[in-house]
Amino acid sequence: MKLPIHGDGWQYAWQVAESDRENVRMTLDRRDGKPYAYRATQTCPTLVIALEIENTGREAMPFGLGVHPFFVRDADTDYYVLYTPPG
Repeated sequence: MKLPIHGDGWQYAWQVAESDRENVRMTLDRRDGKPYAYRATQTCPTLVIALEIENTGREAMPFGLGVHPFFVRDADTDYYVLYTPPG
């Protein structure tokens, strides 16, 4: 079985394990996943994302990283636009 080029983690609901005013830690448990079994954790503190992948299956699992998160924004969402001039 071949995975989509972007893997399959984006197709499932991640669970919020912890959150506070500045951080959120989300988990995805795919221990019963096909063709690869894995568990993933994303920690997103202020503008920094840490992603951990643990292969929980018996087969070697190819892995690549491409982070471009999407967060829902509505009328009550606070946000900031950050800009650092070049140079």
